[in-house]
Amino acid sequence: MPDEPVTRSASQQAGPLLDRPPTAPSGQRLAQRLDAARERAFVGREHEQRVLAEALAGGPDAPRVVHVHGPGGIGKSTLLRRFVARARAAGRPVVELDARSVGPSAAALEDTGARALVDPRCVLVVDSLEHGPWLEAWLRERFLPRLPDDVLVVLAGRTPPDVEWRVDPGWAGAVTALALGPLGPGTSAALLTAAGLDEAGHGAVLGFAGGNPLVLSLAAAVVRGAESQPQEWRPSGDVLAMLLARLVGEVPSPAHRRALEVSAQAYTTTEDLLRATLPDEDAHALFAWLRGLPFVEAVPHGLHPHDAVREALAEDLRWRDPEAFGAVRDRLTQALLRRLRAVDERAAISVVGELLFPFRPDGDPSWQREGEVRSGPLTEADVPAVLRLAATAEGPESAAIAAHWVAREPQAFRVYRWPGSDEPVAFSAR
Repeated sequence: MPDEPVTRSASQQAGPLLDRPPTAPSGQRLAQRLDAARERAFVGREHEQRVLAEALAGGPDAPRVVHVHGPGGIGKSTLLRRFVARARAAGRPVVELDARSVGPSAAALEDTGARALVDPRCVLVVDSLEHGPWLEAWLRERFLPRLPDDVLVVLAGRTPPDVEWRVDPGWAGAVTALALGPLGPGTSAALLTAAGLDEAGHGAVLGFAGGNPLVLSLAAAVVRGAESQPQEWRPSGDVLAMLLARLVGEVPSPAHRRALEVSAQAYTTTEDLLRATLPDEDAHALFAWLRGLPFVEAVPHGLHPHDAVREALAEDLRWRDPEAFGAVRDRLTQALLRRLRAVDERAAISVVGELLFPFRPDGDPSWQREGEVRSGPLTEADVPAVLRLAATAEGPESAAIAAHWVAREPQAFRVYRWPGSDEPVAFSAR
């Protein structure tokens, strides 16, 4: 990491031999070409961009610290790069720090961030906070309070801001947290199109990527590089290895790996489900570890890994050890069958759904995480779309069966729609 502020020009950093670099024939630097390509490929994140723009504009109610967080590959660094470009275009000097390049001492941070201590126009950007566990507390308690009041600070990491930001009355009103989640279906498709992938190749990639921008971009690059763009795509072993390294990182032990593999196939993971499927392990400790992972979400009935992580873990195990993949599924099935026998009739439908989840068709929208699809009763206007879905999925005989029951038991049908759309994309009937 350089000791001087990052706002120096390229000629200043390179030394006297490049004091007067020749101008390219087109008048354009390579960096400009790269930035233009990144700009064309950027999609979505309108809310987050609006919050950052308001913070950059300042004002009495603007946040002084914006904390961007989300799991690996979700687009934090891409969003920061776009924000930094906007800040510089607005004439603000920017100081960038990356916690991956910081050792256990604060001295390098003090040196590199020195300009922010004296220039109220500065924007201080600190990325990859998860790589310096001590860094967040040091910034909050030692460094940031010394900044001029008009300096804007943007922090980014995999985990949410720690609780001290919220319980300290001084910081509580000065910090805004931005949680980056998966991209929606429409934005995901727009990213694939911007990456040069034909629409015919979108389906399988969208189902696997779960809205994760890294997975979408990598899959688009792999499929785009093929001789023909297949409508059905599965990631290769080397692609899976790279994704797991970026999305999951190091796993403490084989037991933790097995807990991840269970969570990848279970609809929701609870401590008792871990105890039933991994009887020789400490289910309480494993559940607590899963609960603290940045790519695992706590929902009312247990834990959900983010879709991209779930698919990468499951597909990797299926690829490298099919027997182990089947064994995990068998243990889950047995545990859920025992639960089904023990619950009353009202809870049985929910357990049956969890029992069927590991056997779901790829990309079935009715299995998306809570909040990612809208579920509602069948209306008369939905009937033609429901019959088309039945015919497309299973043929004219199933469409005829669906028509029979739509006419006689319409209240038994549930229809699923993507957020922001009224068009049915799936249905179920009981």
